[in-house]
Amino acid sequence: MAQEQRFELVSTLGRGGMAEVFLGWMHSVGGLRRKVAIKRILPELIQKQSKLFQQMFVDEARLAFQLEHDNIVRVYDVGQTSNTFFIVMEYIEGFDLKSVMEKLRTNNTIFPLGVAIYITLQVCAGLGYAHSLTDAEGKPLGLIHNDISPPNILIGRHGEVKVADFGLSDARSNDVSTPEGMIKGKFAYISPESTKNPPAITSRSDIFSIGICLWEMLAGRRLFQRSTDIETFKAVKACVIPDIRRIRNDIPDELLKVLYKALAPNPDDRYQTCESLYLDLASVATALAIPINRFDLAWIVNDLADNRWSEFGGEKVSEAMQKTLQDELGGMLPPGDAEILGEIVTGVSVAVDVKSSEQAIAQNANWLNDVFDEVGFEDGAVVFTDKEKEKEKQDATKASDTSNPSANGPKTAAEIAAQEVTQDSPTRRINDILPSSKSVLISRASMVSGPHRHLRSACYVLLGLIIGAIATLALVMLHIIDV
Repeated sequence: MAQEQRFELVSTLGRGGMAEVFLGWMHSVGGLRRKVAIKRILPELIQKQSKLFQQMFVDEARLAFQLEHDNIVRVYDVGQTSNTFFIVMEYIEGFDLKSVMEKLRTNNTIFPLGVAIYITLQVCAGLGYAHSLTDAEGKPLGLIHNDISPPNILIGRHGEVKVADFGLSDARSNDVSTPEGMIKGKFAYISPESTKNPPAITSRSDIFSIGICLWEMLAGRRLFQRSTDIETFKAVKACVIPDIRRIRNDIPDELLKVLYKALAPNPDDRYQTCESLYLDLASVATALAIPINRFDLAWIVNDLADNRWSEFGGEKVSEAMQKTLQDELGGMLPPGDAEILGEIVTGVSVAVDVKSSEQAIAQNANWLNDVFDEVGFEDGAVVFTDKEKEKEKQDATKASDTSNPSANGPKTAAEIAAQEVTQDSPTRRINDILPSSKSVLISRASMVSGPHRHLRSACYVLLGLIIGAIATLALVMLHIIDV
């Protein structure tokens, strides 16, 4: 088949700050074809900051070829054109976790405990594999995802859970370091240590991000998100975790303990590996007979889509864009032939050399200012610029001028967190209509979970006391008769 017919575009799935994603078909011999997602780096970014984005693409592609796990989105092909780069990835028919959470909240539906735990377990499995990945010589790659968040957790219509977008990943093998001071990932899902010393973070930062996702699934609301990026950044740095039981009262003590350990502000107090978090979560679910399976998740996803999957194919690509993309894809160089990708398939260092020097940072200063406008990095700590400091002074002045005589300035992070837990949260429960509710064994076991578990334990204790008293009385009566 001719090179120009290798890919067929269908629709536009989405566009972000660095790339846009298209739904398409990848054709092969004999009329075989596979539905794929085609990620195209925005050409204007390539032109604006050529070396940095070339290297970020190379890093993502090199890592992508080494990641083969059921819980990680697979990459089938990569390529370079005259003005941009492409990554051809596995297409997951479904939603991202962010969309699922928003749709459930719109329906005033609370996330079932078992489904939230199941999703978290699958993310832990995929990330645990990535964190432990080694090179051909057995040397750890030190891979960190750095952007674990609901938009990057994909949920398939059959209950699949896959981690996406390792494009912001860190690895010791990267040929170019992140420009000093740049925090990777979304502010609402970064770890406290990322706000203080980004270059020093470890894989435990990803574990904190997993904890945020679990907390938000259980609570039905955001944990650190505030009205501005700066306020969100400050909230993460303060790391005040609201009492989730003020939002939802059916969370068992055992699950609460695991959740707060994953969200420990100090990385040393946190789970050290995804494996240890996975094992504790699985043990809690087993001990409390909480059903965890992909069928409950698949039911929720299909219910949210109303089983009309043909309507979720994205926006149709315009004829002009279709022609542009077909021309680009038709001229796409295979990974082994593209100069920028050099020896990418073998994992050997690529030809492009972008050094993490003052010159390289200076070249990317304008782009960094756009992304990292009001936050800086000095002497191992993140600081705010004069512009933001002046804004804080103005806010403090306004607070002191308020008509409320009891106002003593801005509230502390703890006071804000305590106030926010009173916001409305989803209340409708769907446990009784999930597929797992049809299992007699699970239904009976579920009776001993939550409040019923404590009530039943108390009944057992009381019954034991009664039986013991009867036995004692019988022995006394026998003794009297013998006498």
